[in-house]
Amino acid sequence: MYYIREGRINLSTRKNGYEKVLTTLEKGDFFGETALIDEIPRITTATAIEETELIIIDRDSFEANLTANPAITHILKNVIQRLRDALTLYTSKENQSNLTLIYR
Repeated sequence: MYYIREGRINLSTRKNGYEKVLTTLEKGDFFGETALIDEIPRITTATAIEETELIIIDRDSFEANLTANPAITHILKNVIQRLRDALTLYTSKENQSNLTLIYR
């Protein structure tokens, strides 16, 4: 997982040769959290759009903080699955013009 200390990052997705920027993250935002929770390959691409400084939060540190409260782990897994489902719907060709997805 990455925490943005300085700079800006575009999160985008690609399907059938079509790339869509989902959001631009800035100082104080974070990304990559889904891989820490469900270990499924990433669903977005992160691209720095200016000089950026990140803080890396590794799996061991993250899991150590969740161990004390398994309910939080359960909630996070469900929220992430809902985000993945929404992104799949959003990127399906027939729905591209009908939906807006906000990643924050």
